[in-house]
Amino acid sequence: MDPGMVCTLCQDPFGRDENIINSGGQVWHEGCFVCVQCFQPFKDEEFYEHEGRKYCAHDFHALFAPCCSGCGEFVVGRVIRAMSQCWHPNCFKCVSCHTELADIGFVKSQGRPFCKPCNAEIKGGSKKFCQKCRYSNYVYGISHVCTSFCVCIQSSDPRRASGLQVPDRPSSPLQLQ
Repeated sequence: MDPGMVCTLCQDPFGRDENIINSGGQVWHEGCFVCVQCFQPFKDEEFYEHEGRKYCAHDFHALFAPCCSGCGEFVVGRVIRAMSQCWHPNCFKCVSCHTELADIGFVKSQGRPFCKPCNAEIKGGSKKFCQKCRYSNYVYGISHVCTSFCVCIQSSDPRRASGLQVPDRPSSPLQLQ
């Protein structure tokens, strides 16, 4: 060992029988080779480097990895960027048939991703859309109150159709005195 060799972090020399960590031509004491964000040793010797700084997996993902719009988890590895969002390849799916779209392409229709066959069905009219809310009998939104039929077609007041007791509205406007 070179007697003039010092630790990259603390600049102290190494002891004669001390273990040295060498990464990218730089050397560290074992206790100095830590994440620059949390200052914890790297688990399983796994670390990520960004702009010359070393991070543990958790901190690297929290700081630099995008979140998946489908599941909310960090996207590590292949990132699908579509519709101004990031996705895991297996989370980017057709909203109608749930086919993964990462490798087959998609069509954006009504702000949602569709595979080409489902988009053709929608455009061709084989999938029926509610004329009031525009959801199909296959594609439902959180605010769409239905199971196998569209409440919007059945009733002008979805609260009544879902079984809620709703007082009748007066037939004429209220007169203020």
